[in-house]
Amino acid sequence: MQIPQDNKRHAISILYPHNSNVRGVVSFSQDSILSPTKVCCSVKGLNPNAKHGIHVHEFGDLTDGCTTAGPHYNPQGKNHGGPFEE
Repeated sequence: MQIPQDNKRHAISILYPHNSNVRGVVSFSQDSILSPTKVCCSVKGLNPNAKHGIHVHEFGDLTDGCTTAGPHYNPQGKNHGGPFEE
């Protein structure tokens, strides 16, 4: 089976948590199914003097917090969560 090389893919996630002043948009794009995913973030409301990180869940369902959002995308099995983690 040959995979088409010209299938551009795009997705966005709107950050609008109910218990925070943090707001923003994260976009994901690929030039083809085999190309790297580009992630662009525009976020407001974060403490400018602190380090921040993001993580991606499988689903956008936040009805029960992270439980219904599914697992984290973590293909290399790295520790994450803190500013000094890989």
